[in-house]
Amino acid sequence: QDEPIEDGTCLQVSGWGKTEDEDYGSEDLRLINIPVVNWEKCRKKFRKISSLTKQMICAGSEQISACHGDSGGPLVNGRKLVGVASWAYPYVCVGYPVVFAKVSSVRSWIKFVSEV
Repeated sequence: QDEPIEDGTCLQVSGWGKTEDEDYGSEDLRLINIPVVNWEKCRKKFRKISSLTKQMICAGSEQISACHGDSGGPLVNGRKLVGVASWAYPYVCVGYPVVFAKVSSVRSWIKFVSEV
């Protein structure tokens, strides 16, 4: 089921992506809490470079976010996987939300491919 997640709800994301303005990823797996960003607000931020669909979730803030190298990483609400890191604004790690593929939107495809 597609359970709505309220704006500002903090979710966990982990990965080995870049930290700060370094040119390489982290040597350690890192975990951060980032807030969900309103879909309309996120769509407006990205309107010049890409179109956002309802199969996507945005999360991040002006101060903290996932970064390049975190693609494919999990976005978790408690113990539930709700998203997979997909893309971000080019060459920027903070100031823009990160876009995650919404797991509930592709659940039937996951079940079909994994034969679960």
